[in-house]
Amino acid sequence: MPVAEQTATSEQRNGAGRESANGGRSTRRGGVHARHYQRSRMIRSTVEVVSERGYEGLSATLIVARARASRKTFYEHFESCEDCFLAAYEAAIDEMAQIAASAYQRDGSWPERVRAALEALLGFLEHERAIATLVFVEAPRAGPGVQKHRARTFKALKDALDRGGSSAKKPGGGRKVPRLAAETIVGGAVAIMHARLRRTQRIRMMSLVNPLMEMIVEPYLGPEAAARELARPTPRVPTRPRPVQAQPIGQDPLKGLRIRVTYRTLKVLVAIGQVPGARNCDIADAADVVDHGQISKLLARLEKHGLICDSGDRLRTDPHEWHLTPRGEEVERAIRLDFAS
Repeated sequence: MPVAEQTATSEQRNGAGRESANGGRSTRRGGVHARHYQRSRMIRSTVEVVSERGYEGLSATLIVARARASRKTFYEHFESCEDCFLAAYEAAIDEMAQIAASAYQRDGSWPERVRAALEALLGFLEHERAIATLVFVEAPRAGPGVQKHRARTFKALKDALDRGGSSAKKPGGGRKVPRLAAETIVGGAVAIMHARLRRTQRIRMMSLVNPLMEMIVEPYLGPEAAARELARPTPRVPTRPRPVQAQPIGQDPLKGLRIRVTYRTLKVLVAIGQVPGARNCDIADAADVVDHGQISKLLARLEKHGLICDSGDRLRTDPHEWHLTPRGEEVERAIRLDFAS
């Protein structure tokens, strides 16, 4: 899922792409990936800060400190903390929707498919408590942009539930579904999540599956079907699910690195990933660094932190041939896949 809006290609921003001195292969496109990845990292930082300090404790200073970015970079992507929070909320809802939809698209009856979606979603939130807190506890306190998005999400869930539940009724059963059934179910489920997540004591998300299924099924299929759902064994907590999107907002491959990750740093990593063996001049061109002393210092810093290594011939005029280390490949892959998602 997209966790950030796509930016213009480097050809659009800089005119026709320039060829590098490395066999005509251009490294200019690295800036597009790096710019996108900076945005998604600040979104991840927002999720973490909100989980720890609440919506009221969110600030640009805390976001950029956690993301190891600058305030200038923050305001290149977001107008305000409210704007950044909205982006984080939209990303979380998109990821949750994809997880639930993927599980729902299975064979079986309507209750079986709803249960599969609910188990997948609550299993995801079991492992991603920061996302759960942002969506169900802190989002109601946010500004009008977030509230409009919440209202759209609420309506989409209500309409989907009403369509599925109504189609699952037995023909000629004569059971009349209350007009506000779907709206009551969705509102009740959201309120339950909010109340449980606000508790000091940590709860098991999977313990909510059966009670929620009872609440969902009863208006459409009757009390007997609802009782069967409640009596089923409580699902086990799954292992951490494989993310639907390439780089979910709850994870940060740069976590643990003791280095400030700037837009230029990311451009350098992507450039080396695209052109293994790139020389200093090629990387400087890709990262828009005019001062060759500056690019040398940046490359030395990345080498010191174990992200790149040099296999060049020291006897040449430009002896460097830079490659990503396994750790560097992990970071560069996350940048690239996050953009592709």
